[in-house]
Amino acid sequence: MFRSMRNQLTLLYTITFTIAVSLLMIVLFFALQKVMDKQQVEELNAFFIREQHDFLLQLQAKEPVLHIDPTRHFFYYIYNEEGQFIHGDSQYDGLENVIATYFIEETPYQKIQWDNETLFIIKRPFMLNNREVGYILTGKTITTQANFFKNTLAVLLIATLLFALLIGAISHFFAGRAVRPIQQAYDKQKRFVSDASHELRTPLAVFQSSTDILRTESLSDFGKEVLRDAENDVVHMQKLLEQLLTLARADQTPLVLGDNVDFSALVGATVQKFQRLTHLPIHAEITPQLFVKGHAAKLQQVLYILFENALRYTQDGTIDVKLDDSGLTLTDSGIGIDAKDLPHIFERFYRSDDARAKGGTGLGLAIAKTIIEQHNGTITATSSPQGTTFHITLPIFR
Repeated sequence: MFRSMRNQLTLLYTITFTIAVSLLMIVLFFALQKVMDKQQVEELNAFFIREQHDFLLQLQAKEPVLHIDPTRHFFYYIYNEEGQFIHGDSQYDGLENVIATYFIEETPYQKIQWDNETLFIIKRPFMLNNREVGYILTGKTITTQANFFKNTLAVLLIATLLFALLIGAISHFFAGRAVRPIQQAYDKQKRFVSDASHELRTPLAVFQSSTDILRTESLSDFGKEVLRDAENDVVHMQKLLEQLLTLARADQTPLVLGDNVDFSALVGATVQKFQRLTHLPIHAEITPQLFVKGHAAKLQQVLYILFENALRYTQDGTIDVKLDDSGLTLTDSGIGIDAKDLPHIFERFYRSDDARAKGGTGLGLAIAKTIIEQHNGTITATSSPQGTTFHITLPIFR
């Protein structure tokens, strides 16, 4: 239980911190990209402003000319208002024929791949007498910057993975320290329950012997009534101690699953027994030859707990039992369980107001849950004012 708690805390801490660091790195990565893009736009705008006069003269010449200069840092392509290429100065042969297609949508800049290069390009219009007479596409290579961001992204991913592993190790250590006081308190409680249960059995047996002796004495009617109450309390205490001992043993000693139990026969025999004890009809639908690896006595104890609860809280109606490959379902038509109590019914010593009125120790369902989990199964409950359904899943085989 505590190992599972420690692992859950470790997972929670690791996921939380990893998400936080990942978000921080993502924000920093994209913020850096935006800053670099802004810097490129400013450089290209400055280049356009410096050369704008010459660009306008080249546009007015209306002679399609392309200069290829492989050493040029910036390149440009000039187009008239009809979108026809007029003039250009570039180190990329053939780019002028396709570059305009990247600006079909109005965007402040574009990044394109051309001949193993990454290019950054902006579009600026030419205005003459308040009329647009053409436009220019100005760009530069940013291959080095693009490679830098690719390498940076890989480094960030590796760093995030290493950080997650480091945080996982640190979280596991601190989760262990956080769980240790709880585990120590729980161990002390288990030892107390076990010791107290053993120590109380002897004086309780002596007390029961004393009540048996008193029964042979001549008592007044009031004395006989007091004796009956004492005997009932002794029976209640004995049942409580046995249940406490069952839980204490389950906490301290893991159950070794040994025998193949004919679960179908066990459920059928339990149904027949309780049918003789109640006037309520018990409808059973049991698939034969279903087996469970475990202990028949403990599984029978679970069935007794569920049937006793069903009979205790059902005055009229029926009890329905179904066993198939998916598990065991037991449904009563009793008073039901309140929605606020339902999540707690498998907790030790928990009793709703209705349960208190009916008696009991608040340990029955806790014992049932413990035994089912020892058999690698689960037990759940659903309820409404028309009754309660318990469903048990077990590793059933034929």
